[in-house]
Amino acid sequence: MKLFKLRANKESFHTIPFNSKGISLIVAKKRTENERNTYNSVGKSLSIALIHFCLASNKIPAFEELLQGWIFYLDFEINGKEYTAYRTTEQQDVIFLNDEKMSLAEFRSFMGQEVFGLTTPVNYLTNSSNIGVFI
Repeated sequence: MKLFKLRANKESFHTIPFNSKGISLIVAKKRTENERNTYNSVGKSLSIALIHFCLASNKIPAFEELLQGWIFYLDFEINGKEYTAYRTTEQQDVIFLNDEKMSLAEFRSFMGQEVFGLTTPVNYLTNSSNIGVFI
């Protein structure tokens, strides 16, 4: 599986392109307000949360509350075939894969099979638990 880019339907979101060869890094310069309060506000944690969101994570109530009207898209490739998964913040119980509406369970099953070769259910081994390998 190779990630191409993470994008949204709002102009204020800066599309995140991923390195086409090798790993992608999100780095930031640390600013220090005081010894205990450092921050950089680049969006590293949010970027990871959005990747998970586009790969059928559990519902994120804060997205529904704070990001009404947003749609997040993840463009990626599996075994040479390109896909776009997208999900709205307001209807988080469904996800679209190349414009085909799917339940989260259907999407997870598809990804488990395509990415990890999971053809039969394995206790405690799911697409969601394996996706950390890519993060």
